[in-house]
Amino acid sequence: MKPILVPLFWVLDGTYALFFARQELRSSKKREEELGHEIVVHLPFLFDDYGGRLCPYESPYKTLKHPRPFDYAFVRVAFPDFSLLFFRGRKEISIRVAPNPPPSAWNAWEDLPLLLSMIDEGFERREFKSFSDLETTLRPRMKLLQEALSPNRYPELLPRLANVHDHDRAIIRQWETEINRRLYPDK
Repeated sequence: MKPILVPLFWVLDGTYALFFARQELRSSKKREEELGHEIVVHLPFLFDDYGGRLCPYESPYKTLKHPRPFDYAFVRVAFPDFSLLFFRGRKEISIRVAPNPPPSAWNAWEDLPLLLSMIDEGFERREFKSFSDLETTLRPRMKLLQEALSPNRYPELLPRLANVHDHDRAIIRQWETEINRRLYPDK
């Protein structure tokens, strides 16, 4: 039975690619164009006041190409000293930040709320609910962000980021241990 299934899967995969791959590719690129347009419309200060420009996101992992998995869209906004990476998928939007040139590893992109909480003690680390929420948070902190990600200041920030990541991993391990203890009380 096994030898029959393998050719069947090849035929099904080829049929799918023939009829649906182009449409999937077009819709993936369209989602990224729409996200870029939303960024330009809802966050014009990034472009008008700070000289940001939209750039395609090239994944450091060659496996994340078009079409993007699920409904993900990635858009990078580049500034002279740093870049913001907006990505949306499954109805959620996240923003990451990295100094320029963009890093080759995904884990070198830092979560924007994390970085903002480190450079501004008045900001509580949280996810953004909308573009207007992001604008009211980011607009007054752009100068701080530019300064923190400048080539001469970013190396000072790296040890602090490493400490925060270590702390977050320790908290996650504690929660994993507690969840396992409650799920498997006999072990």
